Amino acid sequence: MDRLKEKRLVIMDLDNTILHTDKTISDYTKKVISSLEGNNIKTIISTARIFPTAKKIYDELNCSGISYSNGAMIICDNQVLAQNLMNFKSAKEMLNTIEKNYPHILVSVMYDDIMYTNYYHPNTIKIDTWDCLPQYDIQRVLLRNTKYDDCDNLKESYWDKFYIQKLENNNILVVSKFATKENALTEILKHFLLGYENVIAFGDDINDIEFMRKSGLCVAVDNAVDEVKKIADYICNSNDEDGVARWLEQKLLR
Repeated sequence: MDRLKEKRLVIMDLDNTILHTDKTISDYTKKVISSLEGNNIKTIISTARIFPTAKKIYDELNCSGISYSNGAMIICDNQVLAQNLMNFKSAKEMLNTIEKNYPHILVSVMYDDIMYTNYYHPNTIKIDTWDCLPQYDIQRVLLRNTKYDDCDNLKESYWDKFYIQKLENNNILVVSKFATKENALTEILKHFLLGYENVIAFGDDINDIEFMRKSGLCVAVDNAVDEVKKIADYICNSNDEDGVARWLEQKLLR
């Protein structure tokens, strides 16, 4: 329990961590997060989601901050703390390579709240050539319909320019090499004048590992991948059992 007394900030992944598998969030979780904020414990969302799909949840929870697109944009107390965007020239070179060498991949390119794709998808702008993209830095690229070794091959080619990580459903996330959840946590702690020892982190997937390792305490949900469970200090109940909220209520609010 002594390790819990100094914890002043809780940072949480969304999908498969505090969100149920059906992408909903329970009233119970909302209540616990509100109680934490009322007890002067900052709550932060850290997600690979783009802002339009994360904003509704962020607004419902009334958290102190959010890092979205894996840390491409960081907002706390309604202030933009940092933007870590993909250099347009390098990103376009990669997109052209994907078009040529990986024609099976479905690509979406995100600029703030506008998304461009090479396939039809609701609420996006389909384009036939990447030459039609606006010529300014890109927030995030998401690759769908990928094959087993696509991620490793892209990492080998672009490891020095981008952070590339496989997500659920064999999707691949590509962002600036500085857009990591670990770097986002560092910026957030500077803002709140806190240290890593003051943090409890919750996650389920590979891209959560580094920010969980940095935190004073890290907790994996029971449905997390094995790599996350191996580095966790605790394992709580699954996302569908509101494991994060139940753990927080038992450890911090009683």
